Amino acid sequence: MLCSIGKTIKPEDLGEIPANVTAIAEGAFEGSNIQAVVIPASVKTIGDRAFADVESLEHVVFAGADNSTSSLASIGKQAFANTGLLTIALPEGVQTIGDEVFSGSMVASVTLPSSLKTIPKGMFKDSAVASVILGANTQVIEARAFSGCEDLAYIGLGVASGSTSALPSSVTSIGDGAFENCGLAALELGDGLLSIGAAAFSGCNIAELVVPDTVTDLGQHAFSGMGKLRKITVGAGAPVSAYVEAFADDRALKRIDASPACTQVVSSDGVLFSADMTQLIAYPLGVYGAYQMPDSVASIAPGAFASAATTNVVFPEALRVI
Repeated sequence: MLCSIGKTIKPEDLGEIPANVTAIAEGAFEGSNIQAVVIPASVKTIGDRAFADVESLEHVVFAGADNSTSSLASIGKQAFANTGLLTIALPEGVQTIGDEVFSGSMVASVTLPSSLKTIPKGMFKDSAVASVILGANTQVIEARAFSGCEDLAYIGLGVASGSTSALPSSVTSIGDGAFENCGLAALELGDGLLSIGAAAFSGCNIAELVVPDTVTDLGQHAFSGMGKLRKITVGAGAPVSAYVEAFADDRALKRIDASPACTQVVSSDGVLFSADMTQLIAYPLGVYGAYQMPDSVASIAPGAFASAATTNVVFPEALRVI
């Protein structure tokens, strides 16, 4: 029998896999009623949807994980999607994982190995995941990896308790909608980050964010619809055009600051302008009251004041384009 905290799994509820098996086929346990499974150290691959829709599955043990003898290298698409998993720690040696592997699952805590460099598309999409311990060599977070993860409270290298969520400097890319509509309230972005995809943080609960100077590629509406965002600092790497409508519908936003290294944009009283102050790029929508635009402003970027709380705006004589 397999024992877990406060519970003993009966033999008939245990998915048994012979010790010499090297591969678990596509859909092997899909839709079954097993509650636990031990993956032998001999297993090298787990196929697509191997355990998908096994709502009763709460425990997965990887034999050999403790002494680095596990042979597991690949896990297929949706392998554990829509399962009742509570926690899982993938063994060192896993290098590739298919899309949506834990999507829709009840898994709350996940530990990823340093051998895994890419978090695939939709890996935790619409799951109950609350804590994700990243591997030290994580480089890419693909599209919608954490989309809809309303319970997500921590992501990082350290132990979740008492730690601030932070992406390591090894992460270079965040895909489209990667953290869209997730519950993450705080996040530090690493200084190795190069690109942030479209709507990457749209609808996320983050209250304050600093975009590293290393980011040169910023997708459309990257920070839109962030209902709790109060302050953001933009980096020196992205072009002026990247910040047009980047903060659309961020109605709690009080300040948009610019990194001291910025040469293409500047912040004045929390409002974002082009470096020469001739174009107003973005106004913090949560600032209430009257606003007098600087005399140098000749144009206003699209959506700069859309849904703003300001009561009235005084335009300068130099203004030519709205």
